[in-house]
Amino acid sequence: MRAQLAAVAAVFFVSCVAAPPTPCTECDGKCVDTNTDSKNCGECGKSCASGNLCSAGKCVAACNSGQQACATGCSDPMTDAKNCGGCGRPCAAGQVCSGGSCAASCGTTYTACPVGTDTVCADVASDSRHCGMCNHACGTGEVCSAMQCGVRCTGTQTMCNPGAVPPYCVDTKTDNASCGACAQPCPQGTACNAGVCDTVCASPLLSCTADAGGAAHYCADPQTDSRNCGGCGVRCDATQACISGTCRAVVLNNCDDVKTFFGGTTVDSEWTLNAAGLWYLPFRAWCADMNGLSTTVLVDGGVVDGGYGGPKTYLILDRSERPQLDAITSPGIRSDGGANFSEHNNDRFPQFQPDGGCTAAPAACYLPNFTNTFSKLRLDTPTNTVSNDDYRFSTVRGTAQNVAIDGLEYGTAAGCVNGSANGRANIDLRNTPFAVDPSNVWALAGSNPVGSASLSQHNKVVNVTGGGFCGANDLTANPGRPHKLLLRPSGRGCAELKSLDKNAPSGVYSLFDGKGPDAGTLRPPLVYCDMTSSGGGWSLVLKVDGNNPASRFYYDDTLWTNVATYGAAVPDLSKSEAKYAAFMATPYNEVRLTLGEADGGVSRSLEVNTSEQGSMLDTQRGGYLAFGGNRGAGGWTSFFHGTPVGLQGGCQQEGFVNAPSGTARARVRIGILGNEQPDCGSTDSFAGVGGQLQPNNCGGPNSRGNHSAGIFGAPTCAGGPTDEGQFVYVWVR
Repeated sequence: MRAQLAAVAAVFFVSCVAAPPTPCTECDGKCVDTNTDSKNCGECGKSCASGNLCSAGKCVAACNSGQQACATGCSDPMTDAKNCGGCGRPCAAGQVCSGGSCAASCGTTYTACPVGTDTVCADVASDSRHCGMCNHACGTGEVCSAMQCGVRCTGTQTMCNPGAVPPYCVDTKTDNASCGACAQPCPQGTACNAGVCDTVCASPLLSCTADAGGAAHYCADPQTDSRNCGGCGVRCDATQACISGTCRAVVLNNCDDVKTFFGGTTVDSEWTLNAAGLWYLPFRAWCADMNGLSTTVLVDGGVVDGGYGGPKTYLILDRSERPQLDAITSPGIRSDGGANFSEHNNDRFPQFQPDGGCTAAPAACYLPNFTNTFSKLRLDTPTNTVSNDDYRFSTVRGTAQNVAIDGLEYGTAAGCVNGSANGRANIDLRNTPFAVDPSNVWALAGSNPVGSASLSQHNKVVNVTGGGFCGANDLTANPGRPHKLLLRPSGRGCAELKSLDKNAPSGVYSLFDGKGPDAGTLRPPLVYCDMTSSGGGWSLVLKVDGNNPASRFYYDDTLWTNVATYGAAVPDLSKSEAKYAAFMATPYNEVRLTLGEADGGVSRSLEVNTSEQGSMLDTQRGGYLAFGGNRGAGGWTSFFHGTPVGLQGGCQQEGFVNAPSGTARARVRIGILGNEQPDCGSTDSFAGVGGQLQPNNCGGPNSRGNHSAGIFGAPTCAGGPTDEGQFVYVWVR
C-alpha cells in the first residue's frame, strides 16, 4: 500500500512541476506569468481594467483586429519578425516577416519599413502603423483603408466610400442613404427597414414584416393587428384578437365580429364562429363580401350588386346531397335520400308529354325533377334567421317549369300531380349548433295543394312534402318572417353523431365537426361517447367522486350552474372528477348513471327520462323538474348499494334540482329525497348525484355530508339510510 501511495505521489509531483508557466511567479500560492496574466500584470495582485489585457507585464488596450496579444505586446503575426505567424516565433537574424513567414526580403505586396533597428514588412494599403508610407500611423479609433486613415466601423456597420476621403460607416439595414448597400438611397416618402426601402409609417403605426424573416412591407397598428400585437412579429392565436396591444381570446358571433376584431381581413374565407356567442357552441362559417361590397349571385348565373354592403355570414352545412332518383317508371318519378335540398317534382307535368301522347319509354316523357341543393345558408345573427331565397351557395339540377328562374327557396317542396304531395324537401342541421325553431309554419300554396312538414327529435332535421295541381309547401308566408327560417341555438351530442354513422365506435369525438377516434388531432370542445350501451349515443357530461370530501359537485357548488369546465382537458373514463363541455352543449331527454366501482365485477346503471332539455346546464339553472318515471327508493339504493337498503320513508320526491325544503335541509341535483316525517318540509337524506346536507340536520354534526354522490342522511335522524358513497359517471342522450 505504501508503495502504491508513493507511486501516486510521484505522478502527482511530476504533473505539478510540469504544469506551471515559464517564467513562473508565485502569487497566492499559484504559479502565474506576470507578463500575460491580466489579474497579476507585472506583479502579484495588479489587475488590468475591463477591456484591457496584460502584454509584456503592462496593461494595454485590447489589440486591434488582425493583431494578437504576445509577450512583446500587440503583434501583427503577418509582419512582426519577433512573432512571425504567431506569438513566440522569431525569425533568424537578417530575416524579415513577410505575410506571416520568415524570408530574406519583403514580398511584392509589402514595403520594407525601418522600425528602430528592425525591418518590418508592412502593407501600406491597410497597415494602420504604416498607412500610405512607412511609420505613418493612424490616429486612435481609425483604420487604414486604401492607404488612407479613416473611421473604424464597428458592430453591424459597413464601411462605405473606402477609396475616397473620407470613408464612412453606415448600418445598411436602417440607413436611408445606403439602404441594403452603400450609396443606395431610399426614394422620398420611404424609409429603410431591414435593408429594404419601405413605406414610412405614421405613429403609432409600425413598419412590420408579414412573417418572421420576410421583407418589411406594410404599416401595422400594434394595438389591433393580430399579427403584430404590441410589436412587430407578435402573433395572436387563431382564437384570439389583438385588443389594446394584447392578445385576448374572443368569441365571434358573426362575420361582422370577424371584421371588427381582425380588421385587415378582406378575403372571403372560412372562420369558426360561436352560436349565440357561446364558446361551447362553435360552428363552421363562410364569411363573404369581406371587402365591403355587396354581391348576390343568382342561380342562373346573373350577378346583381346592391343591398347591404358588408360582411355576410353563411352557415356551412355538414351534409349537402341532391336526392337520388329511382328508376323512372310510369306512373311517375320518385326521389329518395338527399340532404338540404328543395324539389319541384316534374312527374306527369303535362307540358312535357310529346305530341301523340307518351308512347316512348317513360324517361322520354318526363324531364328530371328540379332541385336546389344548398351547401351554405345565409344566416343573420343575433336573430338566427336564414334567408331562404339566398341562392349564392346552391346547386341547381333539372328543368325549371312553373318555378321562378332563381330557384326554389330553402325548405320548399312542390309538384304537379293532383292530390299527390310528391315533391320533397329536406333540412338537416346535424353537426351544427342550431335546430329549427318549432314556431316556423310551412304553408300550402297553389292549386289543390297538399303536403306536410315533420320535425325530428331535437328539431335538427325537417322532412317536407308538397304538391298539388300544381301546389307547394313552403315558408314564403312564414308568420312574422316571410321567406325566412328561424333557428335556435342547439348543441350536439353523441346521439346526433350516431345518427350520422350507426357504426361509430365509442371514444372521444369533436363537438366542432363530429370527427372521432380515427381522425387524429380533434378540434375542441370534445366529448366522450358511449356508442354501444343501452342503444348507444350517450354523451359523458360529469364524473363525480362521492367519496371525496373536497368534491366539486355538492349541491351548492357553482359548477352546476356556470359555463366553466373542470378537469376536462381530454374526456376519458378515469376516476377523476370532471365537468365537460357536453354539460352545456348537448340536448337530451334521457339520463344514464353508471358506477366507477362494480360489486362482484357486475356494473350497474340507472336511467331516467325527462322532457326535452336544451342541456344539463339549462336543467340545473331551472327549478325543480320531475323525472318522466320514478325509480323509487329501492331503485336508487339498489343502484348505489347493489341491493335495496333503507331510505327514510317520508317525502320520496324524485327529480332534478330537488330541494323542496330549500337550502336549510337535504337536497340533491339528480336523485330522490327522504324524510322521517311524511312530507318534504324537513328532508334529512338523499340518494343520488349532487347531494348535500345542511349543518345540524336533526341535531347532527356541523357538516354538509360525507358524500356528493351516493346514499347519505343525517346520522341522528330516525330511519337514516345506509351511508355509502360511489364514483358516478353521468351520461345524457
